[in-house]
Amino acid sequence: MKRGFTLYEMLLVVASLAILLGITTPVYYNFSSRNDLDNAATLSTLALRTAHQRARGVEHDDAWGVYATTSAIYIYKGTDFLARDPLYDERIDISGAVQISGTDNFVFEKFTGIPVTSGMLVLESGTEGARSIAVNAAGTVSY
Repeated sequence: MKRGFTLYEMLLVVASLAILLGITTPVYYNFSSRNDLDNAATLSTLALRTAHQRARGVEHDDAWGVYATTSAIYIYKGTDFLARDPLYDERIDISGAVQISGTDNFVFEKFTGIPVTSGMLVLESGTEGARSIAVNAAGTVSY
């Protein structure tokens, strides 16, 4: 008596694995996209609230701001991202699959924490929709 697998059994296993992979790949992709978007929204909200608290606490005796780019969110000291002191920068990386639109630069005034401009930061991912983070005139960050 011979032991082993027949060609039919091997083809059945390979076909089953191919079907399983075909079903799970889109599910994983959607989960990954949604997770990237949720992480970017949470990290952006955290950055805005951190800058607001640093400005209200008069940390380093200056205003604090948040600047959003396609790959990172920066918390910076000062009233202008281009004229900032980079020694105080805090960079938070976000997924490149997330697109940023809306207001991309928020500055909170020293002591009061009132934003120079209020607005909405919009984060989008192709298949998973968008997340909006609003900063109102009083400096309240809502997600």
